[in-house]
Amino acid sequence: MLEVFVAPGCEGCDHARALAQQAVATYGAARVRVVDISQSARSLPPEVFAVPSFRFNGVVVSLGNPTWERLSGLLGGTEPV
Repeated sequence: MLEVFVAPGCEGCDHARALAQQAVATYGAARVRVVDISQSARSLPPEVFAVPSFRFNGVVVSLGNPTWERLSGLLGGTEPV
């Protein structure tokens, strides 16, 4: 599961949302979740302290936006975490 943490007014979050949409289109919505921290009722994981942040299977893989190649490698199972 890829989690993409975003917030309103975040300079890089529009690109993060676009990467998440591309991941959903390629790999399916069951594998990707966008978390708007301003709308989330749950507390943030302690390792997520900036937005955008990308977490894959519970491990932060990027603070800031990763490349599409990096995300694709993770979601496609070809790149280790």
